Amino acid sequence: ALLVQQTLTGRYQQAIATGCQALERLGVHIPDDRGAGLATELDRGRTLLGDRPIGSLLTLHTATSPEVSIAIRLLSRISPLSYIADPALCRLTTAMTVNLAFAHGHTPDSPFGYAFFGLLHSSALDSYQDAYEYGRLAMALADRNDDASQICKTTHAFCAFINHWCRHLREFDVINRRGFQAGVQS
Repeated sequence: ALLVQQTLTGRYQQAIATGCQALERLGVHIPDDRGAGLATELDRGRTLLGDRPIGSLLTLHTATSPEVSIAIRLLSRISPLSYIADPALCRLTTAMTVNLAFAHGHTPDSPFGYAFFGLLHSSALDSYQDAYEYGRLAMALADRNDDASQICKTTHAFCAFINHWCRHLREFDVINRRGFQAGVQS
């Protein structure tokens, strides 16, 4: 609740610090060396994914640990806050979000984590097809969960940062309209 309050009142740095402190209490450590931390998380993610296609992650089980669900929620809130304020932290927390889902299963906040992971792949890793696949996974998972808030956020991330690398712009309209309607519903 405090992180949300700080976000809504424009105190983004405080919200990021609050989120990081809460993660520490859950045993999730954000390393000071963001670059090394990201490299470690990306390696871990490749190991956890193995040779499975990205789309197959839709069949992952649901996480049963409340601590994992809370950690993924916190990470998925820190990532967009730090997108401008601390891009290295954004990339790191995004990778940490999906790795928790890979290891423990999906939570209601996983779709946005996958959407931001797609953003990471398109903007920092130049892996456009993987970005597209993670974006499609995010939208499919949000649809499956029938969560209007997640549909709104994932379609926005997909259209603004991912889809144009692999598909024609004319595909945006239908997806954007769906995201807009979901936003109005939520």
